[in-house]
Amino acid sequence: MRGQVGGRSHPIHDSVEGSEETAPGAQNAWKDYVARNIAQFSVRLKREPHFRVKARTRSYEGFMVTRLYTSLGSAELQRGPLEIDSDGEDRYGFWAPLCGNQQLVHCNRESLCAPGSITMVSLAEPLLQTKYGDNDTVYFYVPRQFVEARIIWRSDICSRTRRADDGPWRLVYETIAALQRSAAAMTDDQFIRASRNIGELAILALDGCGDAHSSEQPVRSANIARAKRIIRARMTNPDLTLTEIARECGLSLRYLHDLFRDDGRTLSEYLQGERLKLAHSMLKSGEVRNGSITDIAMLCGFSNPSHFSTAFKRAFGASPRSIVRGVQETA
Repeated sequence: MRGQVGGRSHPIHDSVEGSEETAPGAQNAWKDYVARNIAQFSVRLKREPHFRVKARTRSYEGFMVTRLYTSLGSAELQRGPLEIDSDGEDRYGFWAPLCGNQQLVHCNRESLCAPGSITMVSLAEPLLQTKYGDNDTVYFYVPRQFVEARIIWRSDICSRTRRADDGPWRLVYETIAALQRSAAAMTDDQFIRASRNIGELAILALDGCGDAHSSEQPVRSANIARAKRIIRARMTNPDLTLTEIARECGLSLRYLHDLFRDDGRTLSEYLQGERLKLAHSMLKSGEVRNGSITDIAMLCGFSNPSHFSTAFKRAFGASPRSIVRGVQETA
């Protein structure tokens, strides 16, 4: 986890700025900055000759506010199973664009993040972020435990854009922006107090999403989050069974099935979906050049190539072979 020393968080004050004259260096600095301060992403971007970046971050005790400005360049940032497993980052974030649109694919849902709106994401779940041209966004991240102790994690929370025109979401939007402007001048105690209060305000705004409190919800939320992490860590094993997943979670298989049904997908559907996402990411990255599509399927936990191809086409509307051809043609 970023900002951790001996299990205890320490403050992070970080910034980066690139000029037009050092565009390639600015692009590399931006990618390194995102990995160092937020999470691991694979990044695909056009090599614009005048790309510029400005960024500033303040982080303490798992809370973080960062502002990222990029100009004269579009980019695609993807966080898949490989990136999630590599850093274990699992914070929740509230994204508040100030300038420029960005498309988000997250929790099996597409959303448009535009200025004057807020979108919530989970860094423990795969996501694809596409930026178009100039972009200026404030990101406010809070620890997973902070959110899951207050509301149950469900697929209807993340990747749903809320307009900040009026009411509590406008207050959240403006307060997050104000925190970013003032964070550098705050003491650690002031920053953590302000961040907690803003987090509580955001949770209050989410209260209308049908996630009422109950004594059981935080426990169920923690159990399904742990189950998903175990699945992502073990899914490349083709012999992995649902019973083994339940045993490693310390839960009964029946209870685990109930958790996933409440979350919107069956346990089997989630396992297969994560394997397919990993395969799709590997195929798009060109890794098939070092082996066959069957090899990729086996590496992602599929023991039957025919079943893999059928499931892949059903999930993505294209065959594995067509994905490979598309990568080769653009290479």
